[in-house]
Amino acid sequence: MKLCIILPAYFFPYPLKCGGSQAVFNMIDGLRHDIEITLIFSYKKEEKKYVEKLKDMWDNVYFFGLEKTLKKTIAKYKKYPVKSIVAITKRIFNGSVFDTDDLDFAYIDFFCEVLENNNFDIVQTEFYPAMDYVYAIKPQLKKVFVQLEIHYIRNERLASKGISNYENFLMQKNKQEEIAAMNMYDAVITLTDIDKNILQRDGVKIPIYSSPAIASSQNNYKENYEFKNKVIFLASGGHLPNAEGLIWFVENIWSLVQRECPDMQFNIIGNWDRKLYSKYKDINFLGFVENLEQALDGAIMVVPLLTGSGMRIKIMDAVNHGCPVITTSVGVEGLDFENEMDCIIEDNAELFAKRLCDLIKDEDKQRILRKNAKNTMDKLYSKKALLERRLNAYKGVL
Repeated sequence: MKLCIILPAYFFPYPLKCGGSQAVFNMIDGLRHDIEITLIFSYKKEEKKYVEKLKDMWDNVYFFGLEKTLKKTIAKYKKYPVKSIVAITKRIFNGSVFDTDDLDFAYIDFFCEVLENNNFDIVQTEFYPAMDYVYAIKPQLKKVFVQLEIHYIRNERLASKGISNYENFLMQKNKQEEIAAMNMYDAVITLTDIDKNILQRDGVKIPIYSSPAIASSQNNYKENYEFKNKVIFLASGGHLPNAEGLIWFVENIWSLVQRECPDMQFNIIGNWDRKLYSKYKDINFLGFVENLEQALDGAIMVVPLLTGSGMRIKIMDAVNHGCPVITTSVGVEGLDFENEMDCIIEDNAELFAKRLCDLIKDEDKQRILRKNAKNTMDKLYSKKALLERRLNAYKGVL
């Protein structure tokens, strides 16, 4: 089988700086031993070293890369102070939460030429910005879209916080355009059964396969665990649900935790614009860390997400590293984790703080959550099982 993966313009999956990078990297890293993979992408000049490093790691993958200058998609928001999640979402998305990304015409020409000069069994796109690439791919080619996060579902959840009539117009328009684009493919792959059911309900008529992402660090679980007063949030600040979740946590939960557990550290791993959050105190932005195992050692993971869809690989990473997890129902959505058995699930801010403090003080509870979650991961989300599910989806398309 010959699979061609077209990534969005200006996205390169290495190094692993966010959950999306992990989802792409880990799946390709597993599939490349069973099928022939071609990767089409664009990259900045300063990313060339990462391209070359990945080529060395994946000597059985074909690379077609277009070197480009990165567009500035986040415009003119840095001069404004952070006041609320509504304000930050409007600035991040340059005036509207529901604006769509511009297509890169040079990149489309580039990948069309690659498709014209090579033979592939399946052409795959991933991420919302690449969804519309389907209109540039010849109809006779089998086309698959990997839906890592349903964009319009994220928008609808954001809309519950209040939007203008114009933003509601954009939301409804983009929803229908998103569904129409998906119906141009031969199949859609979602990361969860929940997202699969949503798309079927909302009018996606083509076959939909549920195929979860693969987490990194399958063998970093430690039997011996000692909590070291570290609370961790693993996320990229460029992804709106992460920014929203962080603000909700620090404005409504963290001060309550500090009052009862004053010796705690709150560490944030991932790329964030620290200036946007300068008014919040007692937060440690660690940035991208080379050694995730060391950063997560002795920590409790918080996943305080309020919006979004798809699967949170950060929870799978936490479990594989032996970190107890406390999350919201949105954060754990799509994972078959049971409340009080595999993790703690809480949507109320005050109760979230209380249950986090209780977990900090309860070594037996930490042990139970770690053990049960790891057993669930090994049973339902092993690398072998997830690769088989993805390969079966491709076979179904063909």
